[in-house]
Amino acid sequence: MADHTDEEWDEIAHAWRRVLELDDCVRLHAPDFLRRLKQKGYIKDYVCVPDRDLPSSEGKFNPDDGRLYYRQSIWDAAEKRNSHATWTVIHEASHAILKHQEVRYRANAAAQSRLSPSTNRDEFEAHRLTASILAPFKKSDFAPSTSVEDICQRFGLGQQAATKRRQEFERMYRQKNGVRRELPQGIVDFLVAQRRKG
Repeated sequence: MADHTDEEWDEIAHAWRRVLELDDCVRLHAPDFLRRLKQKGYIKDYVCVPDRDLPSSEGKFNPDDGRLYYRQSIWDAAEKRNSHATWTVIHEASHAILKHQEVRYRANAAAQSRLSPSTNRDEFEAHRLTASILAPFKKSDFAPSTSVEDICQRFGLGQQAATKRRQEFERMYRQKNGVRRELPQGIVDFLVAQRRKG
């Protein structure tokens, strides 16, 4: 799935929002998303555990038992719509939705840098699906003037996620409207210099 286009990731996310009857919602409530996944039978269960029981991660998906596990502090923060906790809850659910087959722990960046290629691919896929579930292009009202802060406010994303999502929105906007991407100034300068040389 890693080779899906931005538009295809958005379509996959749209299908999940629709099946969970959340398509009209702009800003998702992550615990409600999980409750609906469970009610409809797409996950076996989700479990909140004391933070000490997940000492090196904030959450995990275990495909062997079909359950998602979250630190209690992460779940409590997601209930309050904290952007980081919301991302964590949906990210782990994305591993389940994508039927990833290895136990996945939501770990820090240093630990993630040591992951195997297949794990990196799965993480990439879960990130793409999470972004599309939380911030669908169709609900973005995106225009070239849309700022990262606008995206943070509209969807409840953190700064880093909103920055990445803005880049994806910009690509989708250009694709949808047939807008060609401008060349970076360094390349324009290089081409001008080459033309002068003949």
